[in-house]
Amino acid sequence: MGPIEAFTTAWRKSFTYGGKATRAEYGWFNLINFIAIFGGYVLICAAAIFSVDIEELQILFNLLLIYVIASAFPNQSIVVRRLRDIGKKWTWILLALSLSLVSSG
Repeated sequence: MGPIEAFTTAWRKSFTYGGKATRAEYGWFNLINFIAIFGGYVLICAAAIFSVDIEELQILFNLLLIYVIASAFPNQSIVVRRLRDIGKKWTWILLALSLSLVSSG
């Protein structure tokens, strides 16, 4: 499975928690998603450095925020399907979530 196919498959299966996700699908989706979000932040920072109007910065930031919130749905779905693929129960997500909350707090 190639990167574009994996990314589009993850978005199409955003609310499909049944089935399995391959390692390639999981890895490519996370890589492309990271690049998209990081690229958005770089674009906002570059626009701020070159003193773009504040309304334009707000528009860019709002678009990035919408993308980040929207990408949470396919991300959650692909994690559940990947855990099922490796033989774990979906409750392992709670462990990962609690560890991330403890490490960030």
